[in-house]
Amino acid sequence: MDSSFLIHLGDIIKPICILAVLPTVIVWLFLRHKKNETEKRTEIVMAAIEKNGEINVEEFINSLSKPRKSAREVLLLRMHWEILFGSVFTIFGAVIFITLAVLAICMGDLKEDIIAFGCCCGIPTFAIGIGLLAAYKFGMKTLKELEN
Repeated sequence: MDSSFLIHLGDIIKPICILAVLPTVIVWLFLRHKKNETEKRTEIVMAAIEKNGEINVEEFINSLSKPRKSAREVLLLRMHWEILFGSVFTIFGAVIFITLAVLAICMGDLKEDIIAFGCCCGIPTFAIGIGLLAAYKFGMKTLKELEN
């Protein structure tokens, strides 16, 4: 076989594996984990019913499941992540854009290319950060309404 054919074949197979096979495997593993978890829970409940027929099944199942967080706790956790990532993305986007703009001014020849690159990298990152900070602000309003 020709080595260029193998290189070309490898270039074709990589995107297929990344875009098709990897997500399929991730979903399959997730579903298999959920199925195994359900089967184990079923075996435990069946064994408890066989040993003690007078057991309250609903109460027993509720005691096996993990305690769920309240809506307030979930909202607070989400808001903490929003403020963290919002701040990081906003600062990172501004630094990228300012750094590349200063670099373009200093270099002179590649001015348009560097500014275009800064617009493609810095502005979307900055916009994502601002969006997350806006989501935090609206989350605070929702939290105050939830407390009332």
